[in-house]
Amino acid sequence: MRKTVCFMLVCIMLLLCGCTTNSDYNNSSDVIIVESIITQLESDLSDREQNGEVSIEIYEDEYITDQENYASGDGVGTQTVIIDSDINSENAEEIKPADVNTKGEKPLYYTYLTESQKSVYRYMKSAAEEMKTGLFSLGAVKSDENRLSDIAIAFRALSSDNPQIFWLPAFYVISPDGSAMAFEYKDAKYPMTVSEKEKAEKQLLTTVENISNLASELPSRFEKEKFFHDWLCTNVTYNHDGTDNVFTAYGALINGVAVCEGYARAMQLLCDNVGIPCTVIYGSSRNVDHMWNVINPGDGWYHLDVTWDDDEQYNYVRHGYFNLTNEQILQDHEIFDVVQEGKFYVGNDKFNIYLYDCSFESYNYFLKNKLMFSDDMTNNAKLIIAADNKGQKSLEVFYDGDDHKAFLMQVNIELVRLGSDLWVNDYAYLGSSLVMWW
Repeated sequence: MRKTVCFMLVCIMLLLCGCTTNSDYNNSSDVIIVESIITQLESDLSDREQNGEVSIEIYEDEYITDQENYASGDGVGTQTVIIDSDINSENAEEIKPADVNTKGEKPLYYTYLTESQKSVYRYMKSAAEEMKTGLFSLGAVKSDENRLSDIAIAFRALSSDNPQIFWLPAFYVISPDGSAMAFEYKDAKYPMTVSEKEKAEKQLLTTVENISNLASELPSRFEKEKFFHDWLCTNVTYNHDGTDNVFTAYGALINGVAVCEGYARAMQLLCDNVGIPCTVIYGSSRNVDHMWNVINPGDGWYHLDVTWDDDEQYNYVRHGYFNLTNEQILQDHEIFDVVQEGKFYVGNDKFNIYLYDCSFESYNYFLKNKLMFSDDMTNNAKLIIAADNKGQKSLEVFYDGDDHKAFLMQVNIELVRLGSDLWVNDYAYLGSSLVMWW
């Protein structure tokens, strides 16, 4: 599948020609510096387009400042980058870079960055946490640093590691040499005020703590993971309400409305709070950009897609995407490539900082709970009888066959043979998840 880059860095060229509709971003005074950047970008992207890696769409008539544009629902993890050649880096405020704790169990993409990228990450984290307005310094740029690419990669890592910074904008403004940056500058704004952020942050942390307390008595990571997964599927509705909140843990946990990014960040934040290693991963499904989690419930890493398990059509909490291997998730998901050394990246490129080895199986939901349908019809029928004895009127099992109707007819015949009056009269499948009602 060819990847499409919505190349907002075309703003560089707009700065030179003055054709943008936003009068704050035109008439470059640093033509030589900007032209060198354009040459580098054009060369890299031209090669990539010829190789079929990307197709380039250039938007010359809008500068994204309003929520409706950049929260369009199909831009998971993307960044809008404004390179302002009028920025005088000498006027940028010197700030103290944030500390990053790498000693705990929380997985951090920060640990996989280069030293230059780590430095940029710490400055951005400090500015974001304090909701710094105006320009702040990212430190001096060394001659061998590809700072613009480093910023794109560091921002992706920062966003991925910190679901608690739910006010982090999806855009930023930088100087042409990458030495200065801003999240709020000219028309670029944070999605909320400081007072709104403080109120929302307190509300979110209280909710996370309350949900975590409900799971605290559960004895294992696996059971806590299932509790959080089921809570999100039950209490969050997949929808786009026209704001950027749907991309955040706040949107999922407080408003109860989110898209895939909100589900994944909420799951990550809940797991962070109880010490379950969990982070987000970027890819696509059904030809739409998508985000889900990778998680370690005990013996290794697994894929977890809460969004796809929220089956609102049948009002049923699924577990078909609960702890899958790479091979299993790749049946209907695409995982974006990992960052390649020496390659130039822009904000809207589709990439992952690091890819965890998800090759383990024992914590798969169906294997763990022994809910596997097979060719053994007696065992299949007994699983249904056992569920009915517990008062259930439905059962979700693993089944990777194609002809569900014919298969369940055989199961029903076996139920009759065993003397049961149960009869499966309805079913629904999603991936390898098969739900039956009787």
